[in-house]
Amino acid sequence: MGITAYSLRVGRQITHQERKIQVNKTKVALYVRVSTAEQADNYSIPEQIERMKNYCKSKDWEVYKVYTDAGFTGSNIERPGMQSLIEDADHHSFDMVLVYKLDRLSRDLRDTLYLIDDVFAKNNIQFSSITEVFDTSTEIGRLVLKFLSSFAEMERSRISERM
Repeated sequence: MGITAYSLRVGRQITHQERKIQVNKTKVALYVRVSTAEQADNYSIPEQIERMKNYCKSKDWEVYKVYTDAGFTGSNIERPGMQSLIEDADHHSFDMVLVYKLDRLSRDLRDTLYLIDDVFAKNNIQFSSITEVFDTSTEIGRLVLKFLSSFAEMERSRISERM
């Protein structure tokens, strides 16, 4: 194998094989959200971002972009960061969407399933949470996702009742 390029990232010449590995890194879109009430619950934007970036680093994934919705409810997807994420997903800009917790994506079961099925899966984009384990490519994994999303929706209703 000959030397084909000089990498600023590693500070030396890299082989064709090393370049191929760099090119094939998983590009990850990080999505973070807090509503005002949840900021006190240890889900701060900087904390979510830091934990997800560390998670990506441990997996040797490349962070493509951080999409942020600060102070927006999870009861719908009409949020600027979410709309930008959907648009970039339709342009195949990344390989995976990563959230801190499923309820950061949405607190509505229908919206969650729309995002997973009609946006991410349609564009061959994986979806993952750093605090929950589910595999949306299996029926059991989809069932777990639906349970978690249903609990997030129930919690949103309980939050509304307390206000």
